[in-house]
Amino acid sequence: QAMLRAKVEDIEKEKGGEIFKYEIVSIQNKTEDFVENYEVSGKFIYSVASGFYSKEESYKTKLFITDMDTGITNIIYTDEKSNKYTCTPGLYCSDDYVFLYQYKIEESTTLRIIRLDKDGSNPILVMDENGEVVMKPIQ
Repeated sequence: QAMLRAKVEDIEKEKGGEIFKYEIVSIQNKTEDFVENYEVSGKFIYSVASGFYSKEESYKTKLFITDMDTGITNIIYTDEKSNKYTCTPGLYCSDDYVFLYQYKIEESTTLRIIRLDKDGSNPILVMDENGEVVMKPIQ
């Protein structure tokens, strides 16, 4: 998977066309699964993917950060409580935090909300599986 950057002006110039100028920001090779959601915040792209990352590992959701200037992608958070049958991740970036939403696939309802600092540190469980606001650090 590649992350690209294009200018709106270049896309608008090519209305109806299929070719426009773009720059490759990053090629995501840290995950075998497709990026399920992403958010752009400043010069960073936050992306989230879920899956089995090796035969030995259980199903996980991983949060990545890509610096658009350097193209370097790093994993900043891994959630091992994910379940491929009940969860699909969502993502939202505020000025200070990244929020990871996990939804029940069959019901399309929020399962859990996790808040992290922009560097992936200080994960806080905002809402638990029962819909209760808990605001507890995740170990």
